[in-house]
Amino acid sequence: MRIGPMVVLPCDDNRDRTHQGAFLADFGALNWAIVGVYMVSNLWLGHAVGRGVSSARAYNLGDRSAPWWAIGISVIATYVSA
Repeated sequence: MRIGPMVVLPCDDNRDRTHQGAFLADFGALNWAIVGVYMVSNLWLGHAVGRGVSSARAYNLGDRSAPWWAIGISVIATYVSA
């Protein structure tokens, strides 16, 4: 529907929002355990890998150990995704 220079799309905003709180109750113990294991393993991996970094400069520059082709692929992927 067009109203002047604006386009207005009809939508049903009268949805029942009571089911959103029920999602967390229905998520289940197994799913919460998987999320917990994922979070703990990510924190552990970050800590383990982070111990090898000697300074903030080495972290930001990747210790200047990245090959030229990997940097080139990263730059091209960044340009394509923008």
